This record gives sequence, C-alpha cells and structure tokens, in this order.
Amino acid sequence: MHKFKSLGTETNILMDSFLANIVEKDEYIVIRTPERLNYFWGNYILMKDPPSRGDYEQWVNIFDSEIGKRTERGYCAITFDLGVNETFDISEFLEDGFRVEVDKILTTNKVVEPIKLNSELIIKEYDLSKNIDSYVAVHFDESWAYGNEDEQKEFLREQAIEFSSLVDKNVAKRFGGYLNGKLATDLGIYWNDNVIRFNSISTHPSFRRLGACSTLVYKVSKNLLEKDPSKTLVMQADEDYHAALIYESIGFVPREKVVAIEWKDDSKFGND
Repeated sequence: MHKFKSLGTETNILMDSFLANIVEKDEYIVIRTPERLNYFWGNYILMKDPPSRGDYEQWVNIFDSEIGKRTERGYCAITFDLGVNETFDISEFLEDGFRVEVDKILTTNKVVEPIKLNSELIIKEYDLSKNIDSYVAVHFDESWAYGNEDEQKEFLREQAIEFSSLVDKNVAKRFGGYLNGKLATDLGIYWNDNVIRFNSISTHPSFRRLGACSTLVYKVSKNLLEKDPSKTLVMQADEDYHAALIYESIGFVPREKVVAIEWKDDSKFGND
C-alpha cells in the first residue's frame, strides 16, 4: 500500500479497511462501501498527490469511472493529503460548485488537564448497540448539509450499527461522558500497533459549554497513554471549527493537513 504523507489519511484508510473495499491504482486509491452507496465518504477517491491547475477533468473522470457518474450518484467525493510545504490548486473544482474542507491532523503522546475540567462528568465505555438513540441525539446536527432530518437520523443509525460491528470485532471502542444520567458527549477509538485514532467526537447541544468534551477527550487520552505510552493519539478536525482549539488546549498538536473536495446534487441531497 502507498505510504501516506499524513497520519490522518493513514488512519482513515485503517477505518476503511474494516468496512470498505479498497483498490489501489498507480495514481489513486478507490474506496467503495457497496452496502452504503449514498455515503459520500464511504465511496470516494483518494488521490496520491495534490491537484494542480488542469487536473480537474481527469480527477472527476476517475470518480465517474471508478465510483459511478456523479450526475447519477448525485455526489462526487475526492480527497488528498499534503506533505510539508506542499501546495495545491483546487480553483477549477470551486468554479464548478465543489466545496472544500481542510482538516488539521493533530497528534500527541502526552495530554494536559483542561482549564475547564468537569468533575461531574461520569466517563465509561458503553455498549453502542444498546444506545443507538442516544448516539443519534448526541451527533444530530441541525446544519447538516446532506438531506432532511429523517435522512440524517437514518445515516447516524447506520453509522452506529457499523461502528458497533467494529466493537464486536475488538478493533474499536466507544466512550461516553454522562451528566445527570444522560449521554452528554461521546467519542470512539480504533487502533493499530502504532496509533490510536479518535472517531466522531460530539456533544449534545444541551450539554455544550460545560467542559464535557474536553474532559472526555482528556481523561480517555490520559487513560490510553497510561496503558500504552508507546502509542500516538491521532485526531482529525476542521481547521475552521472550534473543536480543533479544544483538542490543542489539552496537548494535541497540529501536524499535517487532509483536504476533502466534494460536490453534491442538492435535488438529491439538499435539505427539505
């Protein structure tokens, strides 16, 4: 397998290896999840090098030939990672209605206690398969851009069932932070011999600004590193979203970047 420039991409592919079909080509890698054909980031192209001006048509044609024509699928999803000081040009994609998200890849081998530590938060590993409704409530996002409320909830249920299957295989775990007996904040982890990757961290709207998220990440991270100091903890966060600052405040350090470019047909994936 291609040697990736980013631990973010390496650990994304690790997750895909549990759930998807992966085929490597000379210039790119194809990831397909046949059971979830409408899931953008389960059916996408990972390019081995970033784009330059003039690559647009070739890249979209690769998606069309490997995943399915974007006009029929209703979406197009392509990603790439960046080496140190490596540049890219996605202007042609933006001109054709694609959106871009640049994520920081943060890592650490040591964490520090957050300023706002919530001493009332009860943290425990929990059985996701028996708490799917709670998971959906914590992860529901009113600004979700890929369909209506019912479609998002169904997506989150599928996501929970999928992650539960990894827990059953002993390649993943789910941790929850509880306040007043309710799941307030939640995160998953999965791993290989060298790294532990965090997955889908979220806090219920009713429990935000209470230090619940930072407390959960800190205490889970501290426990993981005490058990195995050789591991590197890895997480991925939108560089324009406040969550990255929360993770940095407890010791995670930005190392690399992963760029996702996507297009969707609003008539198929718009909000009602």
